[in-house]
Amino acid sequence: MFDKYYNYGMAGSCRGEVRFAEYICENHDMSMLLIGYDHNALNVEELEERHERFFKTVRKYHPELPVLIMSKPDLFNDHVNNSLRRDVIYRTYSNAQREGDKNVYFIHGTELSKFCGNDGTV
Repeated sequence: MFDKYYNYGMAGSCRGEVRFAEYICENHDMSMLLIGYDHNALNVEELEERHERFFKTVRKYHPELPVLIMSKPDLFNDHVNNSLRRDVIYRTYSNAQREGDKNVYFIHGTELSKFCGNDGTV
């Protein structure tokens, strides 16, 4: 299956910086990428500013790479804020699809957490 797996969770420090997207793309031969740093963004505005830009940076390097874009699980009863964040993430996905990207996928974090509960935040 996969002979290498990289997890750049970075204990909350990964916040969608373009330079980090460049680093990942320049230093790893990837067969897939999961973008799921929603927890780390300080607020909706920061997520809005950085999320799609991060994705587009990856696409510059890897136009055909399967990319999974995931929102965080809505486990902490902050439904309004989480909904706004999810809208930002979904917009990145839908914009990519509208531009013809056939290898981008959206995962609703709350749907995923039904299978793993709070462990899905790791």
